[in-house]
Amino acid sequence: MTKEQMEHPMHPNVKIIGIGGGGIHTIDYMIDCGMQGEDFIAIDRDSQELKRSKAHTQILIGENLHTGWGIQELTNLNTASRYP
Repeated sequence: MTKEQMEHPMHPNVKIIGIGGGGIHTIDYMIDCGMQGEDFIAIDRDSQELKRSKAHTQILIGENLHTGWGIQELTNLNTASRYP
């Protein structure tokens, strides 16, 4: 280890990404348990689910394919948003 590395130790940059309802609930649980220092990112096609998330960053995907209310019943749109 060089002198410069010893003077400026590296700190890990941890990003925790939750995708879909289960992933978002897991992130919320981690936040409720007091995890700190990480970047929490929630990704979903359901805007209502994202609004309830406690994640620092929230990303809505598939918004050009539907209205943001989830699309489980619409098989063609569901496939199209997963495989653009």
